[in-house]
Amino acid sequence: MPRAPVTITVALLAALATALLRNRPDLWFAPLQALVHADAAHLLGDLLALLAIGLWLEPRAGSRRWAAWLACGVAASHLAHAALHPEHAHLLGLSAAVYTAAFAGLCAGPPDGEPGARARVIVATVLTLALADELLRGHSAWRGAFGAHFAAPVAVHAVPWVHAVAATVGLALGLCARSAPQSPAAEPSAAR
Repeated sequence: MPRAPVTITVALLAALATALLRNRPDLWFAPLQALVHADAAHLLGDLLALLAIGLWLEPRAGSRRWAAWLACGVAASHLAHAALHPEHAHLLGLSAAVYTAAFAGLCAGPPDGEPGARARVIVATVLTLALADELLRGHSAWRGAFGAHFAAPVAVHAVPWVHAVAATVGLALGLCARSAPQSPAAEPSAAR
């Protein structure tokens, strides 16, 4: 069994959903929208982020917890999008869910001084800087880095604020996980 089955399954489902449903907005409903991407560049950016973070953090957090964090990210992003931009019909992609799961996993990680703590601080800093850049520039970091002109049915100015909400939800989930007492069955080594 793979060490990150949720990450791999979500990545495969996103590729499949994008290939089959990208041009079928009549079939998009909120949970499915997270799997559908505007184009190949959008899909590639989200999958690279998901795989980089998920293959590293899912085995440490446990697959059930990782799946719950991703699901909370999808829910938080769609609620934030509806509240902040009710004029937009759709929010596509996994990036907000990845922000949620990433910040949850990074925050819930080992205490300072334990192996992996320094790497978590570095990754959290990079993600925080990317998010700050998005908020300052008004578009996603991927779009800024590659100059992609997505044909998305959502104005890109909505993305940074949805990402910020998703990251904040992730921080809260990570703090809750960190402060919750762990039973031996909930430890990452037992989740493999």
